[in-house]
Amino acid sequence: MPVPAGRRGRHRGDSVHAEQDRALVAEISTRFAHHEGRCSSPRLYQEPIADGWTVRRRRIARLMRMAGLRAKAVRRYRGKAAVHHLYARHPNRLWSTHVDRTNQVRVGDITYLKVGSSWRYLAIVMGRYS
Repeated sequence: MPVPAGRRGRHRGDSVHAEQDRALVAEISTRFAHHEGRCSSPRLYQEPIADGWTVRRRRIARLMRMAGLRAKAVRRYRGKAAVHHLYARHPNRLWSTHVDRTNQVRVGDITYLKVGSSWRYLAIVMGRYS
């Protein structure tokens, strides 16, 4: 991040602040790549403080903007309206079914859970009477 030639003297080099910015941009770029682009300035702000840098979050945000680094946005789950219309066409007969003994009606569900670094499936079957 060089300073434009018109802003510094002829024989004077970059300021200490500009050199610190250059070093910080290199450090921020390394950490940004380490986190695979998933961290923004508040998270990156915490790490240089731990390493002894005296820097504020706004400075890190400014340097990230100048370097073109932008964190990936978190994707949120959004349900599809068409799925609800699909299931609304079929009545739920279990609500109106009278169950008076075991093994008459069974219900089940399946879900998945993250265990460590992999996903596991969990299937449950149970009697409606219990």
